[in-house]
Amino acid sequence: MTVTAKKWLLAPYDSDLQVRLAEKLNISPLLAQLCINRGLVTEESINNFLHMKLEEIHDPFLFPQMAKGVQIIEESMSRQEKILIYGDYDVDGITATSLLYLYLKRMKADVSYYIPDRLEEGYGLNEQALQWASREGFNLIITVDCGISSKAEVEMARALGIKIIITDHHTPPAILPAADVIINPKIPGSPYPFHQLAGVGVAWKLAQALEMSYDQKTRDQDIVLPEYLDLVALGTLADVVPLMGENRVVVSLGLNKISESSRPGIQALLAITGLEHKEVTSGQVGFMLAPRLNAAGRLAQGSLGVKLLTTDELPTALILAQQLDEINGKRQAIEGEIFQEAEKMMADDMDLDKNLVVVLASENWHPGVIGIVASRLMEKYYRPVVLLSIDGETAKGSARSIDLLDMYQAFDYCRDDLIQFGGHKMAAGLKLKKENIELFRQRINQYAEQFLDKKDLMQPLKLDLELAAWGGEEGYLRDSESLAPYGSGNAQPVFAYRGLKVLEARGVGTDKNHLKISFSAGDYLLDGIGFQLAEHLSWIHPFTTVDVAASLERNQWNGQEKIQLMIKDIKPHLISQTKDSLLPLFRKAQGKKGWSDSWVDFRETDNREKYLIDLLKKGEPTLIYLASPQHLESISRIVAEFCPSVTFDRCFDIQRPWQQEYTMAKVKKKITQAVFFTGNLHAKTKEIFHHVVFFHSPRKIEDLFRFMIKGEAQDTPKIHLLYNKNDMEALDLDFKVFFPDRELLGNIYRAVKKAGAPRNQIVGSRKEILQKIQIDHLAHGKEQAVEAWISIMSELGLVKLSVWGKDLRLELIEKGNKCNLGDSLYYAQGMNERNSFEHWSKVALSPQLNEEISALLG
Repeated sequence: MTVTAKKWLLAPYDSDLQVRLAEKLNISPLLAQLCINRGLVTEESINNFLHMKLEEIHDPFLFPQMAKGVQIIEESMSRQEKILIYGDYDVDGITATSLLYLYLKRMKADVSYYIPDRLEEGYGLNEQALQWASREGFNLIITVDCGISSKAEVEMARALGIKIIITDHHTPPAILPAADVIINPKIPGSPYPFHQLAGVGVAWKLAQALEMSYDQKTRDQDIVLPEYLDLVALGTLADVVPLMGENRVVVSLGLNKISESSRPGIQALLAITGLEHKEVTSGQVGFMLAPRLNAAGRLAQGSLGVKLLTTDELPTALILAQQLDEINGKRQAIEGEIFQEAEKMMADDMDLDKNLVVVLASENWHPGVIGIVASRLMEKYYRPVVLLSIDGETAKGSARSIDLLDMYQAFDYCRDDLIQFGGHKMAAGLKLKKENIELFRQRINQYAEQFLDKKDLMQPLKLDLELAAWGGEEGYLRDSESLAPYGSGNAQPVFAYRGLKVLEARGVGTDKNHLKISFSAGDYLLDGIGFQLAEHLSWIHPFTTVDVAASLERNQWNGQEKIQLMIKDIKPHLISQTKDSLLPLFRKAQGKKGWSDSWVDFRETDNREKYLIDLLKKGEPTLIYLASPQHLESISRIVAEFCPSVTFDRCFDIQRPWQQEYTMAKVKKKITQAVFFTGNLHAKTKEIFHHVVFFHSPRKIEDLFRFMIKGEAQDTPKIHLLYNKNDMEALDLDFKVFFPDRELLGNIYRAVKKAGAPRNQIVGSRKEILQKIQIDHLAHGKEQAVEAWISIMSELGLVKLSVWGKDLRLELIEKGNKCNLGDSLYYAQGMNERNSFEHWSKVALSPQLNEEISALLG
């Protein structure tokens, strides 16, 4: 079954704002734009985000009922009353329970904890648990990560003579339960300044308040309770609350605490996941530590996680961690089986063109795991998913949705077919009769058709910026890491790389379902890994040119560190065949009128370096075209030596548009005076430069035209022509090898066939293959010509380049008939480029250049 393609959404960039922020804050333009993409557009907001301060840890007594809660707990402790921490079976609930239990135990309180059974009791307070607490003699129950919707249960507890303090972070209902105290940052009108705390964060605030009261501390003193920050970070990350404000500070501090933790339970988790003595990241918490704690609540008892996090004995912790690891392994196996069964059911029994919402049911599915599987299916196929576990005559289910469909509202539409339901827009649960499953499937799809269309079922992939692969990944990664810790509201940056050439690609992992790939961009090499992306091997092969969406990460292996791409999506690179529209635009603007007054003609000058130096000394904005990066380096050194007062920048052909636009913005702001560029200039240059210097010859006539079209606010810049005959000859040689014609392609084909006889294949390293291919009369650019030939022949299906052990194998494929070179996009583009150059070369050095160009304009 084909996986739904992703829709790449590239964030808009703001060059002027980039320059202002980068200059003021002394940060890179890339980091400035990453901050802009996250809604940080002022110097103050960026400073606060990049340089976290403990001042963002708010006073816990800003919660309206915190003082009363502290008083009740202190009175209970002084009377030696039994206190019960009532938690939840997910990581947020487990860490919140552990934190408050450990703190109260340290304060000599008579404290116990209770984690309900997911399958038998479900979420939150329940009558059975309250009856048990009453029989056990508990006088005070403190809920963590639950309770805000337990109106009837709180009334029951009060009737049983039990005091209730609710600490929760979920959205409160219109009518609050009649608890003795409610501590929740989302209570309407609460003066507490940060509303996005996780359940463990609220429990931590209660512990802070108790500490301040006990030690008579003030807001200006240490109220952080740093010994519990590992638990706060673990629960906050696992609950996927926004990592901004107070959450960002505590997670940043807490990740360091996890890495250096002295808590036996954390040490044991690090040991079984191979993270000992390593700097733990938010991603590792989310994908390695949290799932093991979550697994207990899904398949066994959530209390196992609390036991692990509260034990003070490392041997005990290691035993518990091993148990959790085994449970997690079972969870993964069960999850994998359900996932495969669900996919098979989709393939065999479901028409995805008619079913916008996937509804699947089975008597064999574990109800504690189907939520994870629903998430995986939703992510893979990008459509709402409802999975149901049938037990007798009823079915319980979990649902996950996409942005465009509110799952809670969808269930509300189907309420007549359901026994009960609850949840929110993106995730919800339900219970219904087995006999109503098919009717429910029809009704929820009827509802979805009001909001969804097939075109909506393409997963959006948000991209921060396009990057060029040239060796600057270390700087890109450092800037990305400045934004860590990543999480909800602050996703790890994702970049787009265009036109990377595949060197090697293969499937890796136990099931070979992950894509391991190596790329080249010119002489630069880059490795990447794409989890669950091995299916792309059906079209990827060596020398395929691709576009990649990826994050950057450090890969530690055998004591070596390399930067690699963490691939989110990969697709074929499409060669644009759009013709240049500048020629008709110039015709309209200029017609056949003389326009030689727009340029200064110094072609074939003996000393163009001196001419350029004298021009730059005028101090006017100047754009200078050079033939190659090598020339750029040498000429810029001359300018630096003879015009030390001139500020200049460089634009490379490989740079993405936003990088060049940033340079242009610096010119507009008079930070930079001169810009050297090679190859194509993607940035807009209208009304910026007074002079455009063609130090070397352009590749085609349109390159002149783009600078001769008048802007709205100023005249055409002066065009200075400094190129000579040698430039034209060098360009001619380059075009012949980078874009070989039919004759040269034929010569290369015969040379490859001869070198590969008798089996029509050549095996060896890239260098060895090139050495074996002997091409007469090609003294210049053999490597470029052969690579172009391989790209063209690969497109036509006449050549296959593959990995052969440690070498490459170049294989000719006989098709028995002649090929049509026009079917190759690479060849068609190359011939178009050559034709453009040939038109230009006929007039470039002509004494009557003005008349010749006027004739071309027709």
